Amino acid sequence: MTSADAQLRVSDCFRGPLSESIYFVEYEKGKANWQITIGAVDDEIVLLVLHRDEAGWKPAYPVRIEATNGIVIRISDYYACPWMLRAARMVVVASPN
Repeated sequence: MTSADAQLRVSDCFRGPLSESIYFVEYEKGKANWQITIGAVDDEIVLLVLHRDEAGWKPAYPVRIEATNGIVIRISDYYACPWMLRAARMVVVASPN
């Protein structure tokens, strides 16, 4: 559940109210074989989008979710920042299904 004024930031792509974005539609349209799981980047708990290649599932980029009282108030999606994971000291991925 998201708040009515939840904010979305997709680096280098969009910044504003989630209600004015096509964020979830873009995930539905995606052609990549992907899934999302819980993980950590440099000890910060995040969602990790994983892409599958011939070697298996690999972390592609993080998504930060900020919530208050169980309501999502901000999503920060780092789709356009693939360097973030390469620059991290540590990336931990929960076991994908």
